[in-house]
Amino acid sequence: MVTTAISPAPGEQEPEAKIGAMGRVTGVLFSPGETFKDIARKPSWIAPIAILTILSLILCYFLVQKVDWASFQRKQIESSSFTSNLTAEQKEQAIARNVKFTVPITWAIGAIGSLLTALLLTLIYWAAFNIFKGAGLKFGTAFAVTSYALMPAAVGAVLTIIIVALKRAGEVDPQRLAATSLSFFLGPDAPKWQVTLGSSLDLIWFWTLAMLAIGYAAANPRKITTGSAYSVVIGMWLLWVLVKVGFAAAF
Repeated sequence: MVTTAISPAPGEQEPEAKIGAMGRVTGVLFSPGETFKDIARKPSWIAPIAILTILSLILCYFLVQKVDWASFQRKQIESSSFTSNLTAEQKEQAIARNVKFTVPITWAIGAIGSLLTALLLTLIYWAAFNIFKGAGLKFGTAFAVTSYALMPAAVGAVLTIIIVALKRAGEVDPQRLAATSLSFFLGPDAPKWQVTLGSSLDLIWFWTLAMLAIGYAAANPRKITTGSAYSVVIGMWLLWVLVKVGFAAAF
């Protein structure tokens, strides 16, 4: 896979963004086609990652306050095949140990989760479009497209923060935060593979997939048509869902 960066000719200025950072944040939600063209012309990523990180940290604050972590960990351990042979005392020790690390891990996910998610998705789709479509995308352009394509998650985060903030302590299930996915409507005793599949069938994530397809098509329309962009984006997502559901069913 070879990607080449084209330097401006002598006397030629670098391309300038026609839309500001905050205009891009709202633009990808309401007029994604033109906004992603501008992002591809002058890539940037700080604004969406900063917004997503701030919202994630706010959500983490409420989760730490509202979730009964001991009860949650007990449910996880009792439903896991890996811990089915533990004695009652060993299970209690495991619950106490997990609760001790849950809060700092939650804060760590809030602090770096958005950045890591954007990087991982960028690596997957940057490689996929360059390999399968010969798009010749630069990593910086792909990272900018992916970062702004995640902005539907900001909408989901705001809705989730409101829902969690209005609930009383102990009423929040971290696996069923908002009614945007099928897993929210599954019973508490639903098999793990069903919960995993249901969490993948999420309205916010479908919106994000559409943003990814529109964004990558705008990044190089000569090589990536809208239809082929959707096929690559959805194809890689289906592969990931199959792996997740298969692992949950097996273990």
